[in-house]
Amino acid sequence: MATKIELFRAVNAGGAEIVERLIVLWGSPEIHEYVGGLLRGAGSQFPEPVRSALAEVTELHNQEFPQHVEKPREPVPPELAANPNYQTIDARFARIGKRLAETWGTAEFVQYINELMNDKRLGRQGFPPDVASALMMISMNHDKEFPQFIVNTNDIWILDHKIW
Repeated sequence: MATKIELFRAVNAGGAEIVERLIVLWGSPEIHEYVGGLLRGAGSQFPEPVRSALAEVTELHNQEFPQHVEKPREPVPPELAANPNYQTIDARFARIGKRLAETWGTAEFVQYINELMNDKRLGRQGFPPDVASALMMISMNHDKEFPQFIVNTNDIWILDHKIW
């Protein structure tokens, strides 16, 4: 296997900004999402040496930081995989797509979507319009397919926050 510097030099042919981002993410679990997104999205435009170097970067990162090794993704339920809204979300935010697939058909899915759409953390800009729309649509699809998990927000006793 090549050294990290050799791999970064090979990746540099795909763009210096990619190497800069890899350096920033080195040692964090987010590197998997970033490299995966590159290989799924623009990866088809990269020459083969760049794609191979990106794959080796992930392997090297896994060796150096085994605590961040990404577990294999569970299979996505077929009805979800075929959903264009899910595809939009998964293409831009693989971590969110993974979690949606894991919780599809459960009450946890509804809770997770609500957390995403009502984020209370400061400094957030929100989702791009196409992803926000896809999240709303996939939430409506889930409610339609699994009505037993719909949260009735008109019932004040189920709300977990206080109104002041």
